[in-house]
Amino acid sequence: MLRLNYQHLYFSAYPEIDAVNAAKRLWLESVASFSANTVRKATHELIKHSDYLPTISRVIKKCTELNGDSHLPDAHSAYTEACNAPSPKSNYSWSHPAIYYAGKESDWYFLANNTEQKAFPIFRAHYEKICERIRNGEELLPVQQLALPETTETSLSKEENIQRMNALRQQLEI
Repeated sequence: MLRLNYQHLYFSAYPEIDAVNAAKRLWLESVASFSANTVRKATHELIKHSDYLPTISRVIKKCTELNGDSHLPDAHSAYTEACNAPSPKSNYSWSHPAIYYAGKESDWYFLANNTEQKAFPIFRAHYEKICERIRNGEELLPVQQLALPETTETSLSKEENIQRMNALRQQLEI
């Protein structure tokens, strides 16, 4: 299909039979998790809307869209949700657990204290790895919410607080 639609570009990219065979192996390995029908539909969609030979990543992205992974938000929407979620993060009602786990792997502190230009690529890499695992059939564990402690401690009286403060001062020699 690509050879028929992009003849000049195709033969420029793959001038020799060895290059064609190597490219076919690479494409086969890259899209192996999708059905042949999905790859064909994705390629056809990309051909209709592009003047250039599509890359493997564009075909994979289109296959993912066609495969019905719409329950997974795009990387930027997931990043925005992760950055805007209040603490404690585990108690937030996530649109998908993949966002929580990508944020956790990216480090919540890092996401909160760096610009989008610096933090988003890190988050996106983690998120895309997790999404790939989901597409390969892995099920993520639900996010464990923090529970309140079973017992609560009572506050110290004013006198007890003063005694503890004096003991701490003596210990630190202040």
